Amino acid sequence: MCKEEVLLTPVYASCNIPIRRVLWDGLFDMSTTALSWVVMGDFNVIVDHSEQVGCKALDPRAMEDFNDCLLNYRLKDPGYNGSFFSWTNGRISKRLDRVLVNSHFGQLFPMVRVKQLAKTLSDHAPLLIESCTPKDGPRGLFRFHKIWLKNEGISKVIEDNWILPVYGDPLYILGHKLRRLKGCLKEWNKMVFGNIFSSVQQAEEEVENCEAAYESSRLPADREALHKAKAKHLRIIEIQEDYLRQLSGLNLYTRRR
Repeated sequence: MCKEEVLLTPVYASCNIPIRRVLWDGLFDMSTTALSWVVMGDFNVIVDHSEQVGCKALDPRAMEDFNDCLLNYRLKDPGYNGSFFSWTNGRISKRLDRVLVNSHFGQLFPMVRVKQLAKTLSDHAPLLIESCTPKDGPRGLFRFHKIWLKNEGISKVIEDNWILPVYGDPLYILGHKLRRLKGCLKEWNKMVFGNIFSSVQQAEEEVENCEAAYESSRLPADREALHKAKAKHLRIIEIQEDYLRQLSGLNLYTRRR
């Protein structure tokens, strides 16, 4: 396991060129670091005109300043997966957000990749730095999730299962029904909610595909499809958040015991 320190510099650059130059100058001191260096965030500027669509040409001085900064401080863009543009207001799209790294970081993490996530909760795309393959969601003991109660079908699943006859003494009947219900709820959860983490990933990919389609065509139909995909993504994220919130509470309770 790598234990070397990494210097992370979050950036939120101004839209004003003179103020942004102050930021570029401020990065100079950090550029001399011997550590692996990552600079990421909203730079509010593009490298060239290919990184924008739907608006007038940008002041060339802004792009020159930014490119000089990358060259002088030896910062490289490791590339990314996802939509080409990281910001949009519906009419104009630009690649304003990015991850930049120095050569030391590239040597230390040669397999690192940057993923530009779907622009669902903001007009900017979140950036995710990955150095390994993400694993599937947590697995373990059976848990009754509160999010199930938001689905009307849960009552029928429980009722239909509970009325099925079981013979024996009361404790045996109770235990058998609970075990049987657990299996039914697991199957019902797979059909209704599926794997929460996989569902989030699939919904995010759907948003990314719709974003790419709309960025390419600018057709109203593709824009409507994008809005629907974002709404679906938000619903699934809400389910995931409820799940993780409950899981976190259970883990905390277990540790306290």
